[in-house]
Amino acid sequence: MAHPKLSFGQLMALVAAADNGGIRAAARRLGISQAAMTRSLRELEQIVGLPLIQRGSRGVSLTPHGDVVYKRASIMARQMAHLTDEIGAIRGAEAATVAFNVPVSLAMTILPSVIEKLKTVISDTRFSIGEGDINSALPLLRNGDLDFIVTLMNGNDISGEFIAVPLIRCNSRIVARKGHPLSHVRSMSELLDSEWILTPDDGLTRGEKHYLFRDLELPMPRSIIFSRTTAVGLPMLFAGDAFATMAVPMLELATVKDLVDVVDVCEQLPVFTYGLISRSDVPQSTVAIHLARLLRLHAPKWNYSRA
Repeated sequence: MAHPKLSFGQLMALVAAADNGGIRAAARRLGISQAAMTRSLRELEQIVGLPLIQRGSRGVSLTPHGDVVYKRASIMARQMAHLTDEIGAIRGAEAATVAFNVPVSLAMTILPSVIEKLKTVISDTRFSIGEGDINSALPLLRNGDLDFIVTLMNGNDISGEFIAVPLIRCNSRIVARKGHPLSHVRSMSELLDSEWILTPDDGLTRGEKHYLFRDLELPMPRSIIFSRTTAVGLPMLFAGDAFATMAVPMLELATVKDLVDVVDVCEQLPVFTYGLISRSDVPQSTVAIHLARLLRLHAPKWNYSRA
């Protein structure tokens, strides 16, 4: 005997009910009657064989089983919205929307010129651009809130459900605030008693060394500030006594170079590699493809090299 199959409309009813907190608001959101909304939810629960929502004085909420279904269904809803946007853009009816994260080092250097060029290639595009470390961005990529991530790949192993494509590279330097009393030292081993600002990587997540110190076979510094975003780390670097690594193109910016000293250590510092990360089960958007191409194309102008 064939079992009834889930329908897209039923799943969207569950997503709308959860997102809007009630049957009436969800029905209004979907443009259907309350009766049709209630019927879709009831049929979905019958097919699944488990209660998915619970009603209360404050509206509806998801049961634990409903939350499992919602997580998958909400991804489908976002992908359908993206598809609708892309079809509209192809037809010239409406602007395409693309959401992605980039590190501050790229946002302050190469990204503005790349975005301006991208606008000439793909007109009527709405950009939603954010910043954040890879660990906070991957869940947003997984559930469809982000289309892709451009991020620093050093120290992070990307595999499985995601695809990582290296794009551009640049050298890095050790920096401290302007006039730091230890700016003259020539070895990182002399800086291990100082404070460092580090972005968490896979090693730190596993309770191991940060890749910078692991690759140089050095012990971890005694004092560390973990900064998940450069926007948070830079003010602490400028005003405090901590050390950090910085992409060389950043040091060419007047807003940065006048506030830091470069510490010329003898160790071979890592080459920063920036890559584009996307979900392996979702086709790359046209915007992501063009952005990757333009980043590589404009790399030499900002002292980046193509990866």
